[in-house]
Amino acid sequence: MSTVYTPDQAAQECLKTSIIQLSFSRPCKETAETKARLRLITVKGKAAYQLETVKNKQAFQKNVEPEALSGTIAEYFTRFKAAECRGRQEQLFFLQNNKGTIALTKRVPSSAPLTDKSGTHDKIKNYLIPEGTPFAFLLEQGVMNAEGVVLKQKYHKFRQINKFLEFIAGVEPFIRETVDRSGKPFSITDFGCGKAYLSFALYYYLHERQKLPVRIHGLDLKTEVIEHCSALAERCGYAELNFAEGNIGDHPLPNGTGMMVCLHACDTATDLALAQAVRAQVPIIFAVPCCQHELYAQLKTRKEAFRTEEHLLFPFMEHGIITERFATLLTDTVRALLLQACGYTVQIMEFIETEHTPKNILIHAVKKTQSPEKTERLKAAALRQYRRIKESFRIEPMLENLLKEQLPTN
Repeated sequence: MSTVYTPDQAAQECLKTSIIQLSFSRPCKETAETKARLRLITVKGKAAYQLETVKNKQAFQKNVEPEALSGTIAEYFTRFKAAECRGRQEQLFFLQNNKGTIALTKRVPSSAPLTDKSGTHDKIKNYLIPEGTPFAFLLEQGVMNAEGVVLKQKYHKFRQINKFLEFIAGVEPFIRETVDRSGKPFSITDFGCGKAYLSFALYYYLHERQKLPVRIHGLDLKTEVIEHCSALAERCGYAELNFAEGNIGDHPLPNGTGMMVCLHACDTATDLALAQAVRAQVPIIFAVPCCQHELYAQLKTRKEAFRTEEHLLFPFMEHGIITERFATLLTDTVRALLLQACGYTVQIMEFIETEHTPKNILIHAVKKTQSPEKTERLKAAALRQYRRIKESFRIEPMLENLLKEQLPTN
């Protein structure tokens, strides 16, 4: 059966069906907007609707407030000639003619009532440390309560811990192989450990869960933080997790250190940590840099010179926020190249930002066994790239000076 409707009436017919998905196609006129789709989703346990529009082959999403739903649907009936609405008990097909009138055809699905199984935005994660189970160190750190429920204000930290453990799971076979070969505990240093959420998670995952013998050493500048972490480790019974007060630059890593972790150490503290790891030939490095001020300050001092010379970089210097972001990317690119020039294989990956900073780049560097010829070739290529960048942007990164004895001489 077919009936004629106005855009407002068509919108009301859709709402009566309890919309699961409403798709629009065939634009009424030439426009950048070629498709639109409204779908039922779940946000924080509550039903909501998300509108996705496709413009110039790019998709854009926004959530639609309940009070705006009817008007939004009616508006899109004026923009598109065809629409299909999937409801819980029926399907509606709309077709608009050249005069602007809308014909509606209703159909009852032959199968079971339609349900949306993909709309949830609150996906259940298979976390390495799951919700619903209380863990002693997370209880002590105020991340969970006694029932294993993650506290709302700490959920971001909980996600960060689990994301970090995903990276650790990737190197766990190497750790196990190292332990089996040496017969000794695997040694890890956490530079700038802070409250040591990740140190405790590391110890739990590797020692308690994977049954690997590990020794983890956390270092931080703050006396009260070290006292807090030491007491917490004792209460948890983590005998091989210890903490000390000190400066990264004054704390060379002992030979045999298997992994160096440095997450959100400010500015050149990350470079100090990387240098200590390279000097000790640590095979695994995880670093999440923060506050890359060093090269930002250097670039700012070159601004007028770049202007005078009409340097390629000058447009990046016109706006502070662009300069800052460029300096951040330049800093971490330089770090990656210098690590490669020291014989590491480097990956730059996405991490989860903390409550305090949106920085979310993780540098993962590994010493791999390969032929000496290939190693030297890759080191030389990385050093050449680094030198071209250094010359082009007239920068003097601290990390190069820290690694001068480890870098190739050619």
